[in-house]
Amino acid sequence: MLAEEGRAEEATESWTATVAEAPLSYYAQQALVRLQETDEAAATAARAQLGERSDGAIRFAWRPELETDAFTRALELLRVGEFADAQSELAWIRAQSDESDAELTWIEAALLDRVGEHSRAVYLTRRHLRDFMDEPPADAHFARWRIAFPRAFAGPIERAAEEQPVPPELIWAIAREESSFRPDVVSVAHAYGLTQLILPTARRFGRALSLRPTPTTLRDPMINARIGAAYMGWLWNRYEENPVVLPSAYNAGQGATDRWLRERPDQRLDEWIEEIPYDETRRYTRRVLQTWGIYTWLNRGELPALPARLPRR
Repeated sequence: MLAEEGRAEEATESWTATVAEAPLSYYAQQALVRLQETDEAAATAARAQLGERSDGAIRFAWRPELETDAFTRALELLRVGEFADAQSELAWIRAQSDESDAELTWIEAALLDRVGEHSRAVYLTRRHLRDFMDEPPADAHFARWRIAFPRAFAGPIERAAEEQPVPPELIWAIAREESSFRPDVVSVAHAYGLTQLILPTARRFGRALSLRPTPTTLRDPMINARIGAAYMGWLWNRYEENPVVLPSAYNAGQGATDRWLRERPDQRLDEWIEEIPYDETRRYTRRVLQTWGIYTWLNRGELPALPARLPRR
C-alpha cells in the first residue's frame, strides 16, 4: 500500500524490516521479491541479514537433568526404537526439572532427529519451539532450523525429483506440510501417506509409472513420493510460466486455481494469494511456499524464484 501511494522509501523500510524480523518467513520471501524489483541495493542488504548458509552442529550445555536415570533410560529406549517410551521419560524429566525450559525440548527434538524420527522432532518444533524462526539459520543456529526442516526420506524424495521437473525442495515442502513426514497417516478425506494422495489421483498418475497404488502401498514412502511428484510435475508443466501457483492447485484442484487465474489475471502473485477465497487453500499456499523457500535456503543457500506475474490460463 505504501508503494502504491508513492511512498517508496517507507515501503522499502517496511519490506526490509519484514526480512529482519521474520527471516525466511513467507512474507519475508515476498518482501525480498518486492525489494529486488524496486531497489536492488536494498534487496542485497536485506538478503545479507539472512547470513551465510552453514552446517553448524548443535551443542547443549551440561545440566543436571542429563545425569538422571530417566535420561539414561531415554537414550537406551531411543537406541532400540522404542520412541514413545523414550519420549515419556523425557517428558517426566521436563516435569521434574527445577528449570524446565525450551532447551530441554530442543534436546528431545535433537535426539529424535538423530535417530531418524523426523516426524516427532518436527512436531515438537511446530508446537513448542517456534521462536527459533526469529533468527536466521546462520552458524550454529542452522542446526535448529535443520531439525525443524529435515531432509526426511531423502532417498525416495530425491529419486522422485529426478523423474519430474519439480525440485526436491518443493516435494519436501509439500510432504512436510501435508503429513509432517508420517508415511502411514490417513486423512479424514482418505488421503494417504507422505504427500497425502487420494486413490483416484494416485491411480491416474501411478499408471505412467507402472504403479498400481492401494491404501497399503501408498504408505510406502518410495511409491508415495514417486506418484506425488508425478502429480506435482503435471501441475508444474501446466503452470510453467509461474509454477508458484502449484500449491493452490495441489490443495484445491487445478479447476479452482484455473478459475481464480481467469477471474484475476492481472494481479501480482502476492496479491492473488491473499485473495484466494478458500481459507484453507490460502493458508496452505503460504505455508508451502514458505517451506519451499526454507528448504531451498538450507540446501543451497538461495531462495526459489517467485515471479510476480501470474501464468496465463
